[in-house]
Amino acid sequence: WIIISRPIEEKTIDVKFKVGDKFGIGFKNEEELDFGILIPGSSATRKVILRNDYNFPVKIKVFATDEIADFLSLEHEYSVSEGEKISMPVILNVPKNIGLGDYSGKIVFKIFKA
Repeated sequence: WIIISRPIEEKTIDVKFKVGDKFGIGFKNEEELDFGILIPGSSATRKVILRNDYNFPVKIKVFATDEIADFLSLEHEYSVSEGEKISMPVILNVPKNIGLGDYSGKIVFKIFKA
């Protein structure tokens, strides 16, 4: 038998960054991860808070969309107890040979009952 479980909830967060010839600031916003302006060959880290508001433990699976998956380093699965909060680092690595311009994508969070 193959058992396929469906997530009880799915959330997405927008991710954006710009590649330029100088660094710039990204603004904090709960709706998106804005890494600001980065130069080729640099990296930056942002944190996402994962909070379990359910009255049972959950497993959260994390995926980046194809547009930005190659640029991001992140853990792909978290176990979060009832009422627990976890700080999840998201590391953006900008390749040295990337073209200047705007880049964006999404991080998808699929929440399963543990």
